[in-house]
Amino acid sequence: TIAGWASYNKWALLGGLRGTRGIIPHERFYRSGTLVAADEADRQLFRQRGVTLDIDLRTVFEAENQGDTLSRDPRFTYRRISLLGVGIADWFRAGNLRGLYLHALDDHQDTFREVFHAMATHGDGAVVYHCTSGKDRTGMVTAILLDLAGVARDAIVDDYAISAHYLERSGSNSPPGAIAAFLDALHAKYGGALGFLTHIGLAQTDIQSLLEKLGQG
Repeated sequence: TIAGWASYNKWALLGGLRGTRGIIPHERFYRSGTLVAADEADRQLFRQRGVTLDIDLRTVFEAENQGDTLSRDPRFTYRRISLLGVGIADWFRAGNLRGLYLHALDDHQDTFREVFHAMATHGDGAVVYHCTSGKDRTGMVTAILLDLAGVARDAIVDDYAISAHYLERSGSNSPPGAIAAFLDALHAKYGGALGFLTHIGLAQTDIQSLLEKLGQG
């Protein structure tokens, strides 16, 4: 892995980075871009890697425009939880990712709670979570998970920035400054991921479950 990434057909496992109590285990969480083109071989690979829950972070419009092939496969539980709602395209067109991330942190807390509750309460198997490009909404969720695990700030920023390489995009599409500002606000306003998750009302049992899944319980 490089900065916690190991790429399989444009999806990547969240693991290999050092948290407070050791290395985050592989094959518990996967982040991905759109799964509209995931064919049977891709789905079999997901199953081989233990994935049983698919969390789709896209809007209703995105999901209707480009479906998720895992949603039609009975081997997977599918949950669509729109992390950002109407107006997301305006932020992307303006290229203001820093502003978008800070907006999401403060104004989409109910959705963050729903996402992490789904992850925490999913009993058996690994979780794949995705948006369209696999770097913005998934990037914020990943940053919170890694911060909760106690991964160093610079390592989280590097993990986000390297997504441009694995997604075969320009580095300008994953500016380190955007996720760095997100992490700074996470700590300045909420005391870090643990404080944020507590603030938004995620149950302590759910937080403990996430820590255990991240190998930090």
